[in-house]
Amino acid sequence: MYNIIFSLLLTYIVVLPLARTPRLPLLAQRIQLSEIVFFFFFFFWIADLIKNKKPLVRDTGLNKPFLFFISCCMLSFLHSSDLFLSTIELSGLLYLFIMFAAVIDVTDGKERLDAIIKVWILTTAVILIWALAGWFIAMITGERNLFCRVYHNRFPYIKNVCRVQSTFRHPQALGNYLIASLGFVFSEFFLTNDKKYKSYLKVMIFFMWLVTFATITKSVLGFAVSFFIIYSHFYKAKELKFKVVKYLLIFLIAVAFCASTFFSSIYVRHYKIENLHKGPFKINIDYSYDVRFAKKIAALEMLKRHPFLGVGLSMYPLYVDKLNKENYFKKFGPIHYYPLGEEGISYLPIGKPHNDILGYLAETGILGGSAFIIFIAVFLHLGFSNLKKTDDYYFKTRLFCFLASFIGIFVDSMDVDVFKLRHLWLLMAVSLALIIHKDRICKVSQK
Repeated sequence: MYNIIFSLLLTYIVVLPLARTPRLPLLAQRIQLSEIVFFFFFFFWIADLIKNKKPLVRDTGLNKPFLFFISCCMLSFLHSSDLFLSTIELSGLLYLFIMFAAVIDVTDGKERLDAIIKVWILTTAVILIWALAGWFIAMITGERNLFCRVYHNRFPYIKNVCRVQSTFRHPQALGNYLIASLGFVFSEFFLTNDKKYKSYLKVMIFFMWLVTFATITKSVLGFAVSFFIIYSHFYKAKELKFKVVKYLLIFLIAVAFCASTFFSSIYVRHYKIENLHKGPFKINIDYSYDVRFAKKIAALEMLKRHPFLGVGLSMYPLYVDKLNKENYFKKFGPIHYYPLGEEGISYLPIGKPHNDILGYLAETGILGGSAFIIFIAVFLHLGFSNLKKTDDYYFKTRLFCFLASFIGIFVDSMDVDVFKLRHLWLLMAVSLALIIHKDRICKVSQK
């Protein structure tokens, strides 16, 4: 039975990033085509649990924090104006956690973990090839193709831009996937003794960098953070030159994060200089708020109005519509919306707040937002505390690289919604699988 389950899990990992997501109805967006494999996997997992009388969800250390988070989400139903949408959102969270628990239960040994990682890396290589092919075609033709989006005069501060998306709907999703994949590739690189395989992984890391830059998203910052954490840990050098480079990189990453936050918040359209030859001169700046920044302001307004239970799970878009009807966004200036070019608008296009913590604070209030933060904090605490409890090189290498990828994604979550992506939960699941099955995995790795 476990062989069947494991085969389905491997198939799922391959299908997940390769299956394109068409514009489907709301329910179908939550359960995509690639999820069909998981439903078979889930069926066999449940059957095996019943047969062997195992607990439905193994104690991962995150069970209580997740139950607390789900309880807070249920309380937010009291403020929900659309119970159907809230129910779909809650079902999606439960679905992710069931998948999370199932992957942990199946990944119960070193051989299975190694197989999962190798399949993940192979899938990533295919995604990179398709991404680069689409990018080069777009650069030559100047037109959109199956794997690359082309923007003409729509991107802030950039006239024409080709953004790689590969098999994903959005370039940002590709960037998030590559951050998650970095921990798998690096951990494999440090553990293998095969020189040809090491060279292959070096090439992969280079092209992962290149494609991440080609997405033209903040994912490059998350990728840089993960890369830096892993590299500085495994290449500890005491030379002054290394220390200078190390702190310079930290400074550059911090500056890049601040600059990107500004440029994705305020869009300066043009400058007017007056009274240049009449004493002290004044510069009038004509600017507008970027639509993403306006969405964060909307989330803070929702939290201000409904501090404890929020506006309701999945109710952010509907509440934005309410704010638009109140003409709320006229209070703080025009909003720059890319398709409108240089024109400003006084309403906010409906969407998500592009910040996971702000999103849950707005929809589930202080209770739900705090529960979400606790969930993430407990995961990180479990990871780093277990790094200190063993000297097994295999265990420490795998877990450290996985946690570095998770931190990179967490940095990225400050300007995009990523915690509903399935490959992130798979990354968390294999990290917890390492911890839960540590004794068995370490015993095999020491032979």
